[in-house]
Amino acid sequence: MRHGKEAVVFFNGPSVRQFLDIPRQPLEIGCNFIEQHRDVDHVCAYDQQCVDLIAPQPGVQYWTRSRCRTDTWHDIKTGVPYYDSGTLALVVASEVCQGPIFVVGCDWGESNGSIYDRLYTWRQHQPGKQSGEKLNIIQRLAREHELVFVHERHKPHFGADVKWIGPKRFLELC
Repeated sequence: MRHGKEAVVFFNGPSVRQFLDIPRQPLEIGCNFIEQHRDVDHVCAYDQQCVDLIAPQPGVQYWTRSRCRTDTWHDIKTGVPYYDSGTLALVVASEVCQGPIFVVGCDWGESNGSIYDRLYTWRQHQPGKQSGEKLNIIQRLAREHELVFVHERHKPHFGADVKWIGPKRFLELC
């Protein structure tokens, strides 16, 4: 079911902290442990360990890849590949939202950190966030949907179809 309003997708990069207390938006999609900071409509987790650790809440839809699916965690049937919780969240947003998709907390190319690094106890290192495959997904989705990344710095390698606004402007819109 598509939602007519805009969506906000919460990635988990360090810059997301400034947005964790914004007023509730019409449609919110978050990655991994986002529910520790705010209620959202959809949660996306790619790693089996995250799926196992997150206790599903009533009224929230949970998304993962097909090999991790359960009675509560669903996989999304799409022709667009995804390689982590962030790209999965973008694919979910593109399927459920008809309006603009605002992305906060995407610090790719600047940081591989997550505000939830302390919870990823099974990892020995921070995985790389940005890759050519992930940028291709963003570019593909941006040709079909209005993707607006919220960040202090515009990243032209994300592609010409991706829009950018600064945090101050986004907070004004909220």
